[in-house]
Amino acid sequence: MNSIFYWKNAPQALAETWRVLEEGGRLVMCFTRKRCREDREFTRHGVTLYEEDQVQQMMEAAGFHAIEMPHASDRHREFVCVAGTK
Repeated sequence: MNSIFYWKNAPQALAETWRVLEEGGRLVMCFTRKRCREDREFTRHGVTLYEEDQVQQMMEAAGFHAIEMPHASDRHREFVCVAGTK
């Protein structure tokens, strides 16, 4: 949860996750939307922020399908819960 922006190579990590999942397996993760983190100090230190369309494109490129991306929020941020099937 909320770790994709620390991954050095998100497309590669998603491809590897797809590779090791059993057929029909699902990846489920959440991340805070880019626009809710852009002004935070920690984002200046080697992180990559994403919006949901970017994550969806990376998941599709890795081979995931039936991708769902419901949005939610709390008083501090908006986030996306992502699920995709191998």
